[in-house]
Amino acid sequence: MGTITSTAPARPTPRAVRRPAPAGRSVLLLAAGGMIIGSFLPWVQTGFGMYRGVAGAGLWTFYVGVLALAGALVPVRWVALGHALVAGAVAVSLPAWQFLRLFRRVGFTGWSPGTGLWVVFVAGIAALVSAWQTWRRPVAA
Repeated sequence: MGTITSTAPARPTPRAVRRPAPAGRSVLLLAAGGMIIGSFLPWVQTGFGMYRGVAGAGLWTFYVGVLALAGALVPVRWVALGHALVAGAVAVSLPAWQFLRLFRRVGFTGWSPGTGLWVVFVAGIAALVSAWQTWRRPVAA
């Protein structure tokens, strides 16, 4: 008895399709960390004590920090771009609004902006830079 041989070509083994990471992913990851941590830091320092961000607008910046974290982890370019734009816009506008609101009411008499306010603001700018990088360079080098 002979052996049976097949003339059909061997099928290649299936591979997982890997999408390249969007450019700006690492910047968005750092920005998300800054938004999340800065939300819990003091936003306003007075002679009577410090007021943390999560007591007010910092809770919203914490939420968009988590949104930015999701955008940094997703491999789809347009989704990452949308997450970076929304998180950056909120993380820049809320601390700026908080600062201007207090400054219009009392000037700099008796208070100063806290560390968390600046951390969230700079993280928002970093998220907008990440959005710009994702828009201009679709794939990380």
